[in-house]
Amino acid sequence: MSVLESEHGTTPAPRRRIKDMEVMVADVVVETPDTATLVFFAGNDRLEYEPGHFLTIDPHQFPALERFIAFFEDSKGRKEPVRAYSMCSTPDEKYLAVTVKEERYVSGLTKYPPLLSPMLVRRTVRGMKLVVTGFTGPYTLDDDVEAKTDHLVHVCAGSGSVPNFAITKYALAHHPKLRHTWVYSNKTWDDVIYRRELEGLAKRHPDRLRILHTLTREENPSAYGSDVKKGRVDEAILREAIDDPSSCLVYACGPAIGPLERKTAKEKGIEPAPEVLGDGDRRVEGDRSLEGERQARVVRVMIGSHEERPTKVEVRPGQLWEFTDRSGKTRRARVVRVSDPSLGPPVRHVYLRRVISGSRMCSSLHRMEQQIAGARLVEDRESPHPPEPKRDRAAPTRPEPAVRRDVLHRPTMSAADRRETIARARRLRTHGRSIAEIARALGVVSEVVDEWLGNSLHVE
Repeated sequence: MSVLESEHGTTPAPRRRIKDMEVMVADVVVETPDTATLVFFAGNDRLEYEPGHFLTIDPHQFPALERFIAFFEDSKGRKEPVRAYSMCSTPDEKYLAVTVKEERYVSGLTKYPPLLSPMLVRRTVRGMKLVVTGFTGPYTLDDDVEAKTDHLVHVCAGSGSVPNFAITKYALAHHPKLRHTWVYSNKTWDDVIYRRELEGLAKRHPDRLRILHTLTREENPSAYGSDVKKGRVDEAILREAIDDPSSCLVYACGPAIGPLERKTAKEKGIEPAPEVLGDGDRRVEGDRSLEGERQARVVRVMIGSHEERPTKVEVRPGQLWEFTDRSGKTRRARVVRVSDPSLGPPVRHVYLRRVISGSRMCSSLHRMEQQIAGARLVEDRESPHPPEPKRDRAAPTRPEPAVRRDVLHRPTMSAADRRETIARARRLRTHGRSIAEIARALGVVSEVVDEWLGNSLHVE
């Protein structure tokens, strides 16, 4: 604990008072398709906080969430708590900034849908005013850190990089004796938050900052550089990052083991495991490698019309299906993932994304068997060129609605962002990524990507 000198000796430093502040959104920076950095202007007064601190946001202040909050509080029997978000800004920067990753609702796994993060990521605009409370948190640098070590190791996964990014920026500017090594785990290259910023810091400080990436769902991660590995954080990569374990300090931040994960593990009679680390062939639910996903997340569904005998069909991620629902509408949807087999038949689900609108769909296996008629497999990621089934020429076909090619599932792009996004789509295509994978990575519908690449769209 820090102290103040006085004529009577040393006395503890006064605690920093946590206070409410009204801030204005100065900018919204899209980091990844499901993550955004909110930049706040809090006035011209100097704000006292430390790199790694977090602030809180009370969802009750947003009228748009009022009815959802009332339902949740009735269901849970308690008041909705404030949400905490780590800050990626540092005390010597003009603006406050937090990075928010949108949480997802997974039927059968998530008890309640997320409340605040989807709104902050998708609906926050410049000029919007809100109240934040700060600042606090134990995840900070000690004042005498340079006396303890000359090497900081940052083990991060996903949005766990946020406080470490602030600590790294500040330490590079104010602690010249410290060198940093990042071991950064993500699903794909496009999920890496602060990728360009970290690359820029590493170029400016080549002798003090090294970034090691591990990607769990990339087919060929080495295409992005020699320091990009496939798989999870394991002992081998930690040995590569840490030359002397006895003299370094490690800051680790990533997905936590929450109450729901503990409850699910207890029901299965196993110990809850962290999502970041992996060893050998172990696969942790929630972030499987692509191989593990293909092996474990394959289901067989009985699909067919009510008049004809159903056939057993394999359903797996990456497939594109066309079907006619009971309302008579012809739809196309791509399978995003299939729930884990260990959950058992009663709660198993197939998660799809509609091709036209980009909206998400979820169907239990039972509902899929009962409600989908005349389904056919249009495209399979396992088979790049599947044979096109013959259509009955006499049977009338329902025309598909016009594709809204201007719909982007992210904030409106500037001309510069649009040029960069199209260039990024072309790079991903050269690395062998499918149209659907590129669309998911960029947050747009597949038809937009197909137009960019197929028609060689001129970038203005």
